[in-house]
Amino acid sequence: MKIAEADREFLVAEAVALSEQLPPGAGRTAYEDIAWAADRGEIPEDMAGQVGELLALSLETGRVRAEHGPAGVRALLSTLAG
Repeated sequence: MKIAEADREFLVAEAVALSEQLPPGAGRTAYEDIAWAADRGEIPEDMAGQVGELLALSLETGRVRAEHGPAGVRALLSTLAG
C-alpha cells in the first residue's frame, strides 16, 4: 500500500499516538511498525488490516480532526481509498 507523501505525516502521527497509549508488547510494536513504514511511503500488505483499524479509530473518535483539522481527515480518507 503506497502512502502519498502529503499524507504520510498524518498517518505517522496517528500511529505513533496510538502506540504510545499501548503497553509495551506486540500491539505497540505493530503501530510503531506502521509509523515507520508510512514514513517511508509504503506499507506492506500484511499490515493493511491494522492500518484500516487505525484509520477507522482515528476518524470515528474525531481525534484526527481535533489534532490535524480537515487536512488530516482528508489525508486519512485518501489513505483508506488508496
